[in-house]
Amino acid sequence: MPDELTTEREGLRVPGVPTHAEVGVVAMVPDEWGPLWQPRHHVVSRLAEWFPVVWMSPAPEWREAVRTRFRAPSPPPASGLVPGLDIDQAGWHLPRIHHPRWAGELLLRRRLGNAVARLRRRGCRSVVLYLWRPAFRQAALLYPWDAVVYHVDDEYSFSPVDQAPDPEEVALLKEADLVFIHSATLWDRKASVARRAVRAPNGVDYLRFATPCLEPPELASVPRPRVGYVGWLKQQLDWPLLEALVERHPEWSWVLLGPVKPDPALMAIIERIRRRPNVHLFDAKPAPHLAAYVQHLDVALLPYLRDGYTQYIYPMKLHEYLAAGLPVVGSPIPALERHRDVIWIADGVEDWSCALREALEPRARDPEVVAHRRRVARDHDWGVIVSMIAEEIWRLSGPGKGSEV
Repeated sequence: MPDELTTEREGLRVPGVPTHAEVGVVAMVPDEWGPLWQPRHHVVSRLAEWFPVVWMSPAPEWREAVRTRFRAPSPPPASGLVPGLDIDQAGWHLPRIHHPRWAGELLLRRRLGNAVARLRRRGCRSVVLYLWRPAFRQAALLYPWDAVVYHVDDEYSFSPVDQAPDPEEVALLKEADLVFIHSATLWDRKASVARRAVRAPNGVDYLRFATPCLEPPELASVPRPRVGYVGWLKQQLDWPLLEALVERHPEWSWVLLGPVKPDPALMAIIERIRRRPNVHLFDAKPAPHLAAYVQHLDVALLPYLRDGYTQYIYPMKLHEYLAAGLPVVGSPIPALERHRDVIWIADGVEDWSCALREALEPRARDPEVVAHRRRVARDHDWGVIVSMIAEEIWRLSGPGKGSEV
């Protein structure tokens, strides 16, 4: 979705036409295009304002491809909605095959060639491969790209215990022409290995979250004060802490909104918590609808465990909460510690109780305090971040390599 914030260059743009059509981008991503947006959705959709882009959805495993061979393909969800962006949905004839290896490489090379051909037909003279997982390194080796970009927006081991560097990722960091890294701790861990690394923190669709929205009817029935978390309900949240706080503070309404990671132990905890009368669980909402729910909370939560995985994360919802002007209480993980000037940091049930009480006081909604939160969020607007990413790509692969956009 094109960003509504203006920049000095936007007056030169033609709506719906990428600014630099001579450079194309093939984005290899780990998920389908859909309503639940991750950082890659925000980045890739906005890159399509600058360059023609193909979003390559994951190919199905060959068994799944055979099962769905005669099923009518669903239309690409972004068609006509995001100008400049094409969605490549692998058909049943181009599945993912691991053995024999040569067959898998042949099919992937064919699919990559199709994506490049799409971009060539749109006038692209050079094509950049933009990878969102180290597991996609094979694509960088199978085609003569003009440049390869790797975006590190997570610790891909997903392990609660710190792991040794993944050899595949180390190789990609060394081989990629440009690496974007989103958190300071990941930067410390990976930047020195890369040929060229640039910080690209997580952002926010600022105007969407800062512009007042009507209260969703299903939320209107929830009594205030509302203390809430909006995002994936996953194992990395501190569920024992949440359960203890819910029990300690029956006078507050606890709102949990988002998709649930499919894990039996996690689902058992959530089911136990949701039985409490002061807990209100809402299903996941499409990205455009999230702001209305966030804005009508009283305090927002970032209750993460502290472990070998969360030390590297940079929660996207931090700046979404701040853009809405909300008081925020979070766990002492590195990415949040850096924002102590605009959020409360709490450790343990007692500390969290005190911080939440302070966050619910009227002075936490003082106009100057709210304005400061929003200034921090606006500095992290996706439009600003993606403009920087686009300029780096242009310097790397534009006709006058090394020149500015």
